[in-house]
Amino acid sequence: MPAETLPSAVALNGISYNIARSFGPAIGGIVVAAAGAVAAFAANALLYLPLFAVLFMWRRVSEPSRLPRERLNRAIVSGVRYIANSPPIKIVLARTFATGLVGGSVSALMPLVARDLLHGGAQTYGIMLGAFGMGAVIGALNIGQIRRQLSGEAAVRACALSMAAPLSRWG
Repeated sequence: MPAETLPSAVALNGISYNIARSFGPAIGGIVVAAAGAVAAFAANALLYLPLFAVLFMWRRVSEPSRLPRERLNRAIVSGVRYIANSPPIKIVLARTFATGLVGGSVSALMPLVARDLLHGGAQTYGIMLGAFGMGAVIGALNIGQIRRQLSGEAAVRACALSMAAPLSRWG
């Protein structure tokens, strides 16, 4: 497997998530405005049918494990012990926690920023969501170039600083 496969897959996942996050609420709002909330829920239910069909028709090949069965509580203890003894995993988890906490706070506070700081309404909030999503898509499309120019550590630091700079304006 080429070395660029995992970062490319992560970037593609980010693109799909952010496109859905940007355009999903807008499409949902159009459906609700045009046909009502019941139509939006009906469309959501109907759009799950292809997924159910694929999962129903999927013939997964199950390979028996070569390892003995492990009880759940023992597996959890083993996992925690592995993390406790792996500095690189601890660093990744700490960064993930910090980024998730800050990112979740930004998402949670965005409606208040749209209303109180920008004196806007739902349209301002929608524009902000779209801008966040498009910024993430643009970033994901350029991640390959960034990874070629910077080391992994430098790229993580640059991304953290680019996330922190606009947030410090509101702090």
